[in-house]
Amino acid sequence: MFSTLLFGEQHRVSGSIVNTKGEVVVGAKIRILSPGTEATSITNATGNFSLLAPEGDFLLQVTGKNLVEKEVKISAARPTHDIVITVDYAIPTARQSIIITASAITPEIDRRNSAIYDNTLFTSR
Repeated sequence: MFSTLLFGEQHRVSGSIVNTKGEVVVGAKIRILSPGTEATSITNATGNFSLLAPEGDFLLQVTGKNLVEKEVKISAARPTHDIVITVDYAIPTARQSIIITASAITPEIDRRNSAIYDNTLFTSR
């Protein structure tokens, strides 16, 4: 966790990040967007985060690998403990291409003229 307060009072903000199925999101980055404050945190193995925030209104920004970026406004009147933020995944579409090339091969046929067939041992005469 990295937190710097340039001016004013601060307090602890904590909560968890979950996906739309209610499963915890590990490794999501939470950042406070507020003038005069730089604070970031990463969710732990249980999806929880904790960081210092300024008094008053601020934005919490959630980013991470394969996550849709989300910003949540936290007002001074809102509780700042046990915040639950639900995020969506933005899993890139896997695109694969298979190119098949083929060429007709010339069959190895033994070519003979009709005279050879007429004079073979296996004639039907």
